Amino acid sequence: MDNFKLGMRKLAAHVCIISCEHKGQPFAMTVSSVVSLSDTPPSLAVCINTKTKMHEVLEKQATFAVNVLSSTHIELSAVCASPKRILERFTTGNWTTSKNAPPLIEDAEANFICEITKESITYGTHKIIIGNIKEILVSSEQAKPLIYLDREYLIPKQE
Repeated sequence: MDNFKLGMRKLAAHVCIISCEHKGQPFAMTVSSVVSLSDTPPSLAVCINTKTKMHEVLEKQATFAVNVLSSTHIELSAVCASPKRILERFTTGNWTTSKNAPPLIEDAEANFICEITKESITYGTHKIIIGNIKEILVSSEQAKPLIYLDREYLIPKQE
């Protein structure tokens, strides 16, 4: 198991925050396991630990958003990754909320608004949630992705 964790630390990952709304309350969690799944239908997959509150909430939801973070979102990523900082999640960063829609980070690299499919899969400690993409918002700024590698954030060099 130790080699598994050491090996996974060498796998660079783009950092995202998934978000949803349940009964008028917003929820968000930092994830690094989001992948493109298909272009027909446009879809992606997100892996969520089944012991998290986000998993419990997503079980009751029809939609969620994937907010792709930029290098300016380190603090927001840290807040949404910490179970001890739940109350700070929507007071940190530039969030947009609207009734019956997932909260979105306004200055994200991209926002994918997804409908949860019935094809989700539980495997080990995680659930693979498949989302059909209903809408995509893309920043016009040059990409400066927030990358996580070997337990650290990598910041793109400024030109």
